[in-house]
Amino acid sequence: VTLSMSPNPSNGSIMVSYDLSGYNNTEMLFSDLSGRIVSKRDVPNVTTNYPLQLSIPNGIYLVSITSDAKVIATKRISIQH
Repeated sequence: VTLSMSPNPSNGSIMVSYDLSGYNNTEMLFSDLSGRIVSKRDVPNVTTNYPLQLSIPNGIYLVSITSDAKVIATKRISIQH
């Protein structure tokens, strides 16, 4: 799976690029470093650039893409308002 995010660090407005062709039931999870999920979104299983506006506190987060509830990609992003 190809997954990239910019800018990083971000003020909460990010562009996520990914290729999820061939995957089913895809979601994007944002979790803090303790593992607590702070945001969750269904995402289309295509190749796309996906703009997001996050309303989460400053910090470092793990962004995971899941397919059928299995993690298939993870990246780290820093949010600085």
